Amino acid sequence: MNLVKLEDIDKDRKFWKGERFRVQGVGMTVPDNGMDFYDYMLVDLPWESSYLFLINVTSGNNKAGSLMAAVETTGASDTKCINREGLTNAIGEVGVFYIEE
Repeated sequence: MNLVKLEDIDKDRKFWKGERFRVQGVGMTVPDNGMDFYDYMLVDLPWESSYLFLINVTSGNNKAGSLMAAVETTGASDTKCINREGLTNAIGEVGVFYIEE
């Protein structure tokens, strides 16, 4: 796994359902600051054509399954994706990383 700062990614880069992001420095009380994060996955709801949703998928966390944001999609409904600009508008850039597998 490689973490890439969102601000270092081309603004026109497309992201698709299933891609994951990490938000660090979320304010959890943990003994190691490296564990102060939430992981989110882009999820598609078939009945919603205008948005992809960021859902918390942090393993072992009580916020797992929670919705963080709805991100407006770009392109046609059969090529549903978001770009970095839309993601930044929804959740910001500071402490946000793309999880590259």
